[in-house]
Amino acid sequence: MSSLYCNITYNDRKVVFDELGRKKTLASGKDDFVDLFGNSIKQISFDNHPILLLGIGPFPNAWQQLFINQEENKKIFWIESPLFEKQMPEEWHKCIPAHWKKISLKELLELHTFLKLSDCRIYRYLPSYRLFSTFWGMVVGKLQLTHLNYAPSLSSSSIILSGTEKELLTYELNIACQQIGFTPLYFPHQGTLSQLCQIVKEQQPSLFLSINLQGLDSEGYFFYLLQAAKIPVAIWLVDNPWHVLSKLRSPWWKEATLFTTDHSFIYELHKHGAQNVYALPLAAWTKTLLPNSTNSTIHSLNPLVFIGNASFPNKKKFFSGLQLPSSIISQAKLQLNNNDPPHVHWWVKKLAIKQYWPDKKIRLAGLGAEECSLLKRQLWLTIAAEKGLTLFGNPEWKYLLPPKTDVRSPIDYYKTVPHVYNQAKYTLNVTSLLLPKGLTQRHFDVWMFDGFLITDATPGLSLFPKELTEFIAIQSAKDLHSCIERFEKDTTLRLHLMHAWKKHLIDFHLYSNRLQNILSLLQINI
Repeated sequence: MSSLYCNITYNDRKVVFDELGRKKTLASGKDDFVDLFGNSIKQISFDNHPILLLGIGPFPNAWQQLFINQEENKKIFWIESPLFEKQMPEEWHKCIPAHWKKISLKELLELHTFLKLSDCRIYRYLPSYRLFSTFWGMVVGKLQLTHLNYAPSLSSSSIILSGTEKELLTYELNIACQQIGFTPLYFPHQGTLSQLCQIVKEQQPSLFLSINLQGLDSEGYFFYLLQAAKIPVAIWLVDNPWHVLSKLRSPWWKEATLFTTDHSFIYELHKHGAQNVYALPLAAWTKTLLPNSTNSTIHSLNPLVFIGNASFPNKKKFFSGLQLPSSIISQAKLQLNNNDPPHVHWWVKKLAIKQYWPDKKIRLAGLGAEECSLLKRQLWLTIAAEKGLTLFGNPEWKYLLPPKTDVRSPIDYYKTVPHVYNQAKYTLNVTSLLLPKGLTQRHFDVWMFDGFLITDATPGLSLFPKELTEFIAIQSAKDLHSCIERFEKDTTLRLHLMHAWKKHLIDFHLYSNRLQNILSLLQINI
């Protein structure tokens, strides 16, 4: 046969459309062939074990260039993604050796009855996985478990948390796990597939809980392994969901169970294919869990305190190459003090964005909301500075606020922030327009550490009883000083709110409550 498909050299290329309809170029380079667990292979030696090929790739002959000691009667099975295979021409089929046996997905699952898959030598064409991960993820995940000799446990009392014990939210969830009788297991952000396989086999956890996709790979290998093991994957999106998901190019996230701190994103997440999405606000952690700290006295605080940076880390890189239309920026500035501020949904509408994923255009709406959030905070903090403000945050604030504003360096969230909340007369919160109906950690922490919060009237406050929010939530920065004056005159009301808020949070809004919500929705026994 003289077809290119039968006489290829490494790095010949073929254009195909992936499962999302995007045009992609496939090659058959030496690094594109791996074993079942993703380890690179240079050659395939024939022995007494049958061979299973997961994906032929665009050039069938590429596999044969890897074989040594090839035997005509050797058992070689292969399976291909249907979406890929139907794009291949007739010549492609003719170039597959006749003694190679094609099997369907159904046959692959049945193959275990007459051929022990754990005895197979299994190899994969890696680029196909990235383009058709919905098909290959399920296949590879099941086969990996077979090779691990995985046997699911009927009962388990452990939960995998992504990150380390002392990271933000992981620390709180670690305590929450223990409070409800579960053992927390830690999986590092840059953890490997082999590490996850070991945890799954040895610990057989009840749940994998990720914050903002931490601990999960972008291509879905970890997710599909966990899915095959029947271990639910819960992803808690505590930042703007579309900003988090824009890092992915494979659709596996649609099969996970998503939780968002802002319920206003649920409709579009469903519309874009997410199967299970729930609202799950942030929560409180009790003062008794505060780590030991020697820095308990914060000197010379002004009456109002604000803790927060002017922008999130790597902001310039995240929004690189994006530019907002000047005409919409002008409209947004006029909207800052209106009842419908220029939040991220406002920007989506103005920019006429219809598709949120996989296109990254949604980040342009995020940029608009982030820039307006900074303007909003700048306005509120400038007014706060008139009567005395101490701000803990990055140096950028010095160039955005009045010259004599007391701007101090960032402080440790666990060691110092609680003491600031406790010692400040009033702590100010200004909610980001990236999460227009969400809450911040301040809405919980300030009260738990016996402080007093004044906040903008974010719609997310509907989570709490009106009698708690009506006095501390203000519509405009212009109302800030009159709000403070009220509490200065009515100290009884101030003390009542401090006690009432703390009691309500302890009764209904601890991280253990949130974790119980997750387990209940996933029907995991507590």
